[in-house]
Amino acid sequence: GINAEYMGTKTADVPLPLDVLYMLYYILFRNGRFSNVFGTLSFAHSHANIPNSPCDLQFHWFPTALKLFDLDKVFIMNRVYKDSKGKDVRPKNGICVLPTILQPKSTGSIRLASTDPLAPPIIDPNYLADKKDLTAMIEGIRMTRKFVSSPCLKDLIKKEVLDPNIPFPADSNEYLEALVRRLAHTLYHPVGTCRMGNESDPKAVVNLECKVRGLNGLRVVDASVMPEVPSGNTNAPTIMIAEKISELILKGSS
Repeated sequence: GINAEYMGTKTADVPLPLDVLYMLYYILFRNGRFSNVFGTLSFAHSHANIPNSPCDLQFHWFPTALKLFDLDKVFIMNRVYKDSKGKDVRPKNGICVLPTILQPKSTGSIRLASTDPLAPPIIDPNYLADKKDLTAMIEGIRMTRKFVSSPCLKDLIKKEVLDPNIPFPADSNEYLEALVRRLAHTLYHPVGTCRMGNESDPKAVVNLECKVRGLNGLRVVDASVMPEVPSGNTNAPTIMIAEKISELILKGSS
């Protein structure tokens, strides 16, 4: 995803101890800042003008903003953030919107590093190798800008936080491409290293019952058997696969 941030104008930063009061307020009234500490989700088509196009963009909305250009690593759910020098950085007022590709076209690889079975494998996610992914991410940022310019949000937004290190106009494709390549990161929903398929699929590792082809008594039952990334998080589909295969095992299906 990409962190597209906007500085708010209606909220004020507060000392950390007041979080206790906000928590008590939520417990009593089920409202206030702690009524939504994670954010909300929305979905869209990067090519809405194409009939029957897949829903390939997901947007994560967080009730806080961060100057990610100064940070080395970001943990959205953590209250304290650290920059590349280890200095704590407080969240700023505003919102944070993360456009995310749901069906990336780029394909990575996992290879053996050596004959040692305990050696970590060589993992190459190969992000943005397919230009379609880059195009979709750029469209996601443009859509985010439209969202925050809508009547319900525009009066709450002071400005977009731009990256001062990118020497292109903020509305140009050059700026957005540089922003994607600079800030894009994974949401850790990889699939497909042991893809499921029928006997005619030369790339399939497991069959339709998650049994490893060519071996007896071994199944793979996790997100790795999905041939493609689903349009959403992988948690629920993984649970569904596990429930289905456990049912087959209990029934003694062959």
